[in-house]
Formats: sequence, structure tokens, C-alpha cells
Amino acid sequence: MTILESIQRSYRSGPLDRLMVHSSWLGSHQFFILALPLIFWLGDHHFGRSQVYILGMSVYFTGILKDLFCIPRPYSPPIQRLAISNHASEYGFPSSHSAISASTFLMGLQYALHVQSIVQQLALFLGLILYGFLLVFGRVYCGMHSIQDVACGWTIGVFAWTIHRVFGEVVERWATSTQASVPLVLIVCGLILTAAHPQPVDDCPCFEDSTAFVAVSVGVMIGHRIANDLILHQMKDPALSGLRFPQALIKLFLGLAVIFGWRFLMKELLSRLLPPLFRLFAPLLELPRKHYAPTKDYGRYRDELRERGRRTGLSARLIPSVVDLPNMTRTLRNRFAPESPPADSPVAHPAQALHPALHNRTPNAIEIDPLVDAQKPSTLDSKLPPAPPSKHYDVDVLMRLIVYVGIGMLSSGLLPIFFDRIGLDT
Repeated sequence: MTILESIQRSYRSGPLDRLMVHSSWLGSHQFFILALPLIFWLGDHHFGRSQVYILGMSVYFTGILKDLFCIPRPYSPPIQRLAISNHASEYGFPSSHSAISASTFLMGLQYALHVQSIVQQLALFLGLILYGFLLVFGRVYCGMHSIQDVACGWTIGVFAWTIHRVFGEVVERWATSTQASVPLVLIVCGLILTAAHPQPVDDCPCFEDSTAFVAVSVGVMIGHRIANDLILHQMKDPALSGLRFPQALIKLFLGLAVIFGWRFLMKELLSRLLPPLFRLFAPLLELPRKHYAPTKDYGRYRDELRERGRRTGLSARLIPSVVDLPNMTRTLRNRFAPESPPADSPVAHPAQALHPALHNRTPNAIEIDPLVDAQKPSTLDSKLPPAPPSKHYDVDVLMRLIVYVGIGMLSSGLLPIFFDRIGLDT
């Protein structure tokens, strides 16, 4: 019996299933798109930027390795996977949640050591330990990662934190220097990192997460540069203890409303503008990516989106949810179930798609272990039909980059400037 199988057989219960499955959202890029802006608006600007850069490196490095090696998650059976997102369909090595946990833990520990209050320090330490435990042990408990996946993920998180510790201040000084070419260089670097991301054997959400964090990191640097030139060189980072509750609440609602509005408006605008431009320049510049349909192969983009929305049960895919609407619907209804990969996925049939060196690690079949299935809590709905595969289009990549660069700029620069001008930081 493997370690993962032993853990599931020994500790699985209804409440623990819910805790571990739902806490995995704390390591998703959707959670950080909600949480990281609050650090800029309510807390420490420098800490917020550092956290974005470290998380960006952690997610990008793990995404590269996942799509490069295409190593499947622990086999099911004997492991039973519990998940509420499409990330169960991505590859397993290394664990991005563990990398995020390690980098966040180290960054939070570094911040906590400078807190004056012993009570606040203790609360931060306990919170960081709980956060790290839930993310790391939760991935093993849910059957999403092996011990090797988790160990490698933690190593990558430590590596990302170390890189920022050594080079972070140098990059910040360059980003806020007087060189006019800095924004252009940042944008070009973001495009290069996006284009350099490996193309996996099977469709995998790693690329989407990686490009989102790359774009946000670029946007944060540009936003910080703008704010530094205008007012932030005269502003002190607000302390949470010194921020009045009404001001914090106004910042929260205004800031999130602006980000949601930006995402909605830009998706509406770009969905109309980008497809004609892609068709115009397609003969001159082709940007092929596996699993992404080129513009010449589909009709009107918005019609395609409506069809995709019909297949997935959404009325409009352009509605800009920071969290994934289908996943959150399942979450709110407690509709999570043991995950089995799609029938055409290399995770389900590694022998058909993986590199020959991995063929000897292929299981004979993917099915629910009857022993584990008999022990699973009755609240788990295993009769849910699998979600239809989501089709991707070439314009989605550029649209995602533009939207998330804007989110980074708004969070780190433009909104802090706005809050300062209307007196919310006084």
C-alpha cells in the first residue's frame, strides 16, 4: 500500500474532505487575483509587489516543468482524487500549490519578523503554518500529488523566494529608473515568457495560470513605476492597524468594482477588436499553439464564445468572473466528486500520449477503487457528468495578457493614486 493510499484510507471523512478540497482554492491564481490587490490597498505596497513576483516565478517554473515532462498525477485507482476545479486534468509534477505554499510562507515569515507586536507575530506564524499545512497536506490527502511532487514544488518555491531575495531590489530600482524603455522591455519580456512556455501533450491549464501571473507581474511593475513617478515616492505604506475601517471598506468595494469592471469591459472590447486584427495579420505572422484554434479555423469569435457558454452551461463566457463560475457553482452546492481525467487525456491513458520513457509507469485503467468508494462520505456527488472540454482560441492568449496586465497596473499603481487623491490614505 502506498503512502497516499494509506493516508486516504486512514483519515478520510466528510468534514475533512470539505476542508481539504475547498482550501485548495487558497493556492489558485483566482484567489490571489482577489487577495493580492488588498495588500496594495490596505497594507504594504512593497510586500505586495514582492509577493506577486515570487508567486509569479513559482507558478511559471512549475508550469514549465509540468508541461515539459507531462508526468501524470498519482494513479486512480488506488488513489481517489477529490477536486472542484479543472486542475485535476493537468499534470502532477511538480506541485504548484506546494511552490505557492513555500514562497508565501517564506515571504510571510520575512514580513512577520519585522512586526513589532508579539501578538501579531504569533498570529502570523500560526496562520502561515496553517496555510502551508492545508495546501501541502491537502494535495496529498486529495490524491492530487505524490510526495515527490510536493517536495519538488516546495523546492521551487524556496528557489523563487531566494531569487527575489537576491535580485529583487535590483529589479525594482531598474523598473523605477528614468529609462523610458522600461515599460516596453517589460512587455517584450512578458511576451517572450508566454511564447517560450512548453506545449504539453494534452490540453492543460498550466499555461493559463502561468500567463496570468506573468501578465500581472508585468502590470505591477509598470503600475509601480507610474505611481512612483507621481506620488508614491512621497507616500508611506499604510499599516493595517492605522487604517480606519470605513476607509478600508471603501477601498475594498471601489477597488474590486474597478477590477471587475476593467475585466468585463476589456473582454467585451477585445472580443470585438482582436479577431479581425488576427485575421488581417495571419498571413504575415502565425502564432500557433497546440490546443488553441487559429483565427482562420473558426467563425465569429463571439459566436464561438456563446457556443462555448452553451456547452458549459454559462449564459455568457464574456462575463468576467475572477473566480471560475462553473467551479464556484459546484463549490457552493457541495458538488465535488472524485475526479477522473477525460477519456482522451494522457493522464487517463498515459501509454497513448506520454513520452516512451514514461510508458512503464502506466496504470491498466482508470476507475474508482471500490474499497475507497465504499468508504467515501455520502455527501460527495459522484454522479455528476464530467464538464465538457473547454475550447481555446488564439485570441484568448493576447486577451488574457492585456486584461491581467491591466489588473496589475490598477492594483499597484493607478488605484493607489486614485485613493490618495480622494483622501482615503489620509
